[in-house]
Amino acid sequence: MQLSPSPTAGVPPRWLVRVGSAAILYHLVAIALPVFDVKSGPWPGGLAEAPEFAHSASGLSKIHAQAFRVVHSYDFPTNRPGDLPGVEFDVRLRDADGKVVQTLHFPDPKANFWVRQRQDLLARNLAPDQPLESPGAEVLAPPGQKVPTVSYWSLPDDVNPNAVKPGDKPELQLRTVDYNTVPRNRQLMKPTDWALVLHRSYARYLCRKYGAASADVVRHTREPVSPGVLFGNEMPPNALEDLIADFGEVKP
Repeated sequence: MQLSPSPTAGVPPRWLVRVGSAAILYHLVAIALPVFDVKSGPWPGGLAEAPEFAHSASGLSKIHAQAFRVVHSYDFPTNRPGDLPGVEFDVRLRDADGKVVQTLHFPDPKANFWVRQRQDLLARNLAPDQPLESPGAEVLAPPGQKVPTVSYWSLPDDVNPNAVKPGDKPELQLRTVDYNTVPRNRQLMKPTDWALVLHRSYARYLCRKYGAASADVVRHTREPVSPGVLFGNEMPPNALEDLIADFGEVKP
């Protein structure tokens, strides 16, 4: 004889339903809050601040972020192309006499999607630059050691006034000096330490691959144009021109 199921069979206790529902609701809120707690834009006036309710309740995601590491705002730099400069770079391969024998352009427009995506990531990590903090006083070297050095961007005429002819578009040159010879009369910019590691590593790799005696990486950057120009704001001067920066010669 077939037994009929009990009317209460399989029904969880009411307290368990409430606790489970509260846990599920808390989990969804903790996952969703970081998505709202980011700036939006760009708008004509710039980026808009995150909603106050999301920012004030961001502490609800602390456990998920620290213990489970499942919290992310999904706000990647590539989501805001207007905040990042366009970056490409050339690698000039030279022979033993210093003559350029081949110039490679990256990202390579003929590369497949996956290779080009990696090349684009490499190019973006060569920029942007950061301000160089000038030492306030003379730096003294420890006994038996030299004064620390620093690399910064300089124009060719900083070293040789005749290096740039009228009408030429000068390239920024990466110059490495000790801290005591850094110019203090103007704000200087320098590449990040990570950009220096990347350019040296990739230049040595290409030298080995193509049998070159040396290589130098030349970066081309173009700053984004503000969306305010669509509302009648004036276009910045030289907005559509590349800023060229030469990282200098690297040998394998």
